[in-house]
Amino acid sequence: MAIGADPTVAVALGGFAERAVAVLHAAGFPLADATRAAGVLVHFVLGRAVEDQARPGPTEEARASRRARSR
Repeated sequence: MAIGADPTVAVALGGFAERAVAVLHAAGFPLADATRAAGVLVHFVLGRAVEDQARPGPTEEARASRRARSR
């Protein structure tokens, strides 16, 4: 997952995932479990945050609803 066209985001995300694996492994998780957990964190938690930020806010939704009703 790379957000936008900025290559530094992809590099930072990779570093984040690697650090998450290292922290979980240091905390006692087997490497395979730490890797899976980091993948879940990146794909679901951060992905959800990006999706939420991409959604229109209540003001934009209200405007779109009014426009649809007036047609």
